[in-house]
Amino acid sequence: MIAMRHLPKCGLLLLIAGALAACNPADPKSLHQGFTDYENKQPEKAELAADTYIRANPNAGDIDQALYLRGISRMTRGNRTGANEDLQAAIKKTTRADLRSKAYRALGDIAYDQQKWADAAKDYQLGLDNLTLDKPTITYFNYRIGAALQAQGLWKDSVDWFSKVIAARDDAALADRAVRRLHATSFALQYGAFQDRASAQALITQLQTAGIVATLSSEVRADNKLWVLVQSGSFTTWNEASAARSRIPAKYPVVIVP
Repeated sequence: MIAMRHLPKCGLLLLIAGALAACNPADPKSLHQGFTDYENKQPEKAELAADTYIRANPNAGDIDQALYLRGISRMTRGNRTGANEDLQAAIKKTTRADLRSKAYRALGDIAYDQQKWADAAKDYQLGLDNLTLDKPTITYFNYRIGAALQAQGLWKDSVDWFSKVIAARDDAALADRAVRRLHATSFALQYGAFQDRASAQALITQLQTAGIVATLSSEVRADNKLWVLVQSGSFTTWNEASAARSRIPAKYPVVIVP
């Protein structure tokens, strides 16, 4: 028998936790608490709750929810490989269209963040298969598909998706971005955006000194103000633009814009 008084505090806590887990299968309430923890921006606690539930109840009827919770928790914590595995498993297990769509949305977001544009577009389109989706979620899927297509150089194919975002009128921010992307045909490197031409011209001069050729353009944004943009290059795909950006000196902050 272990003499508990000689165990360090952390070891005692682990021993007690292990004993409880062995004797008491995870209660469904713990899974609900896990979702609450996730909503409260505590993904570590949410992942632990989901993991405990999965281990104790591998054949439970709501195992799909536990896998989904662990997947999005792992995604939030940066474990993309583990998140992918859980989300794919949740999709295979579930019969719920809403959960399947949420899982595909998370998979699409992971692929999008990793700049795996074809995978992202595919996952988002699979997420749209649920006919009971609310309008804002549909708009989100439509916008992300359009952006992922443009990143691959499929500019014409993106037009219908952005048109849907604009027509939906349920997300002003995404609609504004969709308007700006709708007729774009390439990416550019943007060094700055100004409301006065003199500041933009001063940046042009600095860039020329560094051997970077840039030009001025302008656009009216959602705030109804005219912005003067300092940009360079014309790239068909995101990868081409990203490669060009990597060659720009670090002292010049550069973003890729359509």
